[in-house]
Parts: sequence; structure tokens; C-alpha cells
Amino acid sequence: MSDDDYWKDFQRQIPVLTPRLLPLTARVEGRFDTAAVRRSWYVGAQRWQILQSGDATTAVEAPYDRTLQLGARASGALWPGLNYDVQTELNRFTYSKQDATSARPTGLRWHALGDVSMSWDAPGWWIRRSSRSMRPPTHSTSR
Repeated sequence: MSDDDYWKDFQRQIPVLTPRLLPLTARVEGRFDTAAVRRSWYVGAQRWQILQSGDATTAVEAPYDRTLQLGARASGALWPGLNYDVQTELNRFTYSKQDATSARPTGLRWHALGDVSMSWDAPGWWIRRSSRSMRPPTHSTSR
């Protein structure tokens, strides 16, 4: 039998970053590789167990749960020396603490990333791509 205060007694034995916020994760993964294309997929869900103390000043706010997480990735060669890598993920976020004080919305997030790279190889030397962020620069409007 345990209580929600065991994190105070065993702080060094709990191998998580936040000892009062414990992830509950389920995930299934698969791979489908051929000679030319490497493919993988996953389906998952993540919820949080929150350990509250009796003190209202140290209450932990519940984060969003990922009630659905679907992802896929594929990579291969377009032609010799030119490679591609694409990945996509769909998440459904819900807030598990549904009471009169919580007005947080739920929602979906989808994102996709793509990468095309080329390498030049010869005996004794090679040139490879370097990893760079393709995000546009952010500009501050306050002065």
C-alpha cells in the first residue's frame, strides 16, 4: 500500500525528471523495410499520474494527455547520392482534469518534416550535408 507522498521519502530512487508527475505510456511500433525504402510507424498514448501533496500551495497542474499519437517515417534513395527522409505525426491532446475551473481546449496537431540530402564521394574524400534548421528567423517587434 502506498500514498501520494512516497516521492518525498524516496526522491533519489525515482528515475524521472519530475517525481510528482509520472508518465503512463503505451506504444506499438512496426517496420517495413525493402531494398530501396526503410519505413516505420508507431501508435501510442500517454497519460500522466500526478502525485499531489495535501498542501494547496504546492499543487501540480495536470498537463495535457496525448490520447492518440500516430506517426510514420520513410527514407531511401531517390537516385545514387541523393537521399530523402520524411516523417509525420498526428497527436490528439486532451485535458484529463475536466471540472468547472478548467476551460482548457482539446485539439489535434499534425506536423511533417522532410529532408533531401546529397553526398559527393570519391576515393580519399567526401562531402556530406550538415544538419540545419529550416525555420524562418523570428524578429522582435518591441524596441
